[in-house]
Amino acid sequence: MELPGKQFVFPAGVGIILVITYLIFRAVPGFEFVNWDDMVYIYENPWIREWSLKNLIHIWFQFLPKENYHPLVFMTYLVEYSIDGLNPQVFHIGNLVFHFANILLLIYWLRLWNTGYWVPLLTGLFFAIHPLHVETVCWISDRKDLLMTFFSLLCLIQYHQVKKGKGSLGWLFVLFLAALFSKTSAAVLPLVFFILDEYIYSSESDSSFWNRLKNQLVDKWLFWLVAILFTLVVAYAQKSTGGIHKGGIVGLQWIWRPFLNISVAFLFYLKKSILPLHLINQYFGLLNASVWGMPVAVIAPVVFVLLGLGVLFSGYFTWKIRFAFLLSFGISIPYLQWVPLGHSLVWDRYFYLGSIGVFWLMAHGIEWIGKRYQGIPARAGTALVVFGIVAFWGDIAYKQTWHWENGIALWKSNLKRQPSNLQALQNLYRAYKGKGIKDQRMVKVLKRGLTMYPTDFVLNQGMGEYYFGQEEYTLARKHFTESILGYHSNRDAYYLLALSNLKLQDTSGYKEQLRIAAFMGHKQAKLELMDN
Repeated sequence: MELPGKQFVFPAGVGIILVITYLIFRAVPGFEFVNWDDMVYIYENPWIREWSLKNLIHIWFQFLPKENYHPLVFMTYLVEYSIDGLNPQVFHIGNLVFHFANILLLIYWLRLWNTGYWVPLLTGLFFAIHPLHVETVCWISDRKDLLMTFFSLLCLIQYHQVKKGKGSLGWLFVLFLAALFSKTSAAVLPLVFFILDEYIYSSESDSSFWNRLKNQLVDKWLFWLVAILFTLVVAYAQKSTGGIHKGGIVGLQWIWRPFLNISVAFLFYLKKSILPLHLINQYFGLLNASVWGMPVAVIAPVVFVLLGLGVLFSGYFTWKIRFAFLLSFGISIPYLQWVPLGHSLVWDRYFYLGSIGVFWLMAHGIEWIGKRYQGIPARAGTALVVFGIVAFWGDIAYKQTWHWENGIALWKSNLKRQPSNLQALQNLYRAYKGKGIKDQRMVKVLKRGLTMYPTDFVLNQGMGEYYFGQEEYTLARKHFTESILGYHSNRDAYYLLALSNLKLQDTSGYKEQLRIAAFMGHKQAKLELMDN
């Protein structure tokens, strides 16, 4: 695959990759915040509003929203807020800058230890445009994965320099800390170092695997210790707030369920890496799904084991297949639900960095075809394969970006794939309400949701607010009452029920509900109670 003037091919290839990436994500700076963590992490976050000692101490020494520890992420938000307040364009541009930087760092890192330029270029291209990465790039709240990847790639570049006797272990440790301060998932980097030592920097071919592992643990003991400490602290914080839950798992299921989760999640990411269709921001019910009439919970572990055996006993590409598999799996370990975390088994963003192993192997396969079959027809065929992949993935990715234009677009796209998703119904209603849209579009969502979830307190309160605005106070009172039955601590519903009673000239009902709302801490209810 050597071409005339090859010294210009590599920089030209990098330039083409950046142009294609820009064309796919060019609309993103015009997008809004979405009502999925953006409100908590940015819009309503007081700690990014001012450069003060109090704010800096809070960012660095306390767990921020959702009991996560991402101090460097919030520092970037602080910088962006200082530029133009809550202008989403600045935050979106920040995400794009980090994605472009990650593309360049990935290509540079691969170029350091790969002979030739096609594998680094193709891997960087696939990484840049893949639809699985749209969520990470377009969702401001996923800055953590972008930033963690940025420092992780810098770490890997520095590690290469260390292995070649040119780098500093001190700088490597600093970059490792920066990655951890971006997201604790970077704790797998010492494992990635070991994988690289085994396949890329191997110099101990005469020693046994266990001796090499022991030497790596001894040499990198500080990295392993810090990684374990970060993991334990964040895991404790998650568990203390209910982030880690048993989910009905008892007895021996604690052995079987992690393996099941790992099998389903990793196979999901591998499948979506090749065929990225039907992507959404949440995936529910994977363990209850079926493939060709067989339950996923049965077939996934079997396929996972067979895949592992296939990798172990692979042929021509033996070390490359093993390395790619281990690299992607090793990076993805924190995301494979070893313990029940959150309410979804998989998320698109979780394979942002882990995908590089898959793309590296794909690039090697394409390069191998180009070298094996010489001549213009073979080269044209290889180029056509690459063009087809770029066209297929690029088209999906571009269309996927528009799902993140605003909260309405996001939750509409979710409901197309999961029509009965209660959280999506609630958030679509909230998105309409947040934009001041209180017409039949919002009512349609509420009625659709209440048909499936008649006792849901959010949907009932929303319908009650709509009827209250239409001066249909009897219907409003009915839905506010249903909302309270669905969630007894809903002080807003108690206050709105009091106002409905007042409009219906039910004075005793008004006072009773007003007292309850005031007792629960509703500020306006307290003021009205004092006036009465």
